[in-house]
Amino acid sequence: MNQETRQKRLAKALEQAVALNPFAYITDPVAWQREERQDRSLPRRSGNNEHDEWTNAEFSTMAMSQAMRGMEDEPPLYTVDDLKENWQ
Repeated sequence: MNQETRQKRLAKALEQAVALNPFAYITDPVAWQREERQDRSLPRRSGNNEHDEWTNAEFSTMAMSQAMRGMEDEPPLYTVDDLKENWQ
């Protein structure tokens, strides 16, 4: 599909969405957002200083999960065949 066809389809889809007027029932957007939005408390932000410190294990787990996020779908860079020496 070329760029022009995509743009025409997108424009048509947007026109259809506008015609549906899915948010017509919202009379007060700020109140609606407050009702719909369910904030979660942030870790280590309780305001209770007694529990706001990370343990080494908690921090290590969090740091590793953040560093590795998104890598699950990447192919492995090395295999066992790449080893020059095997330790027994």
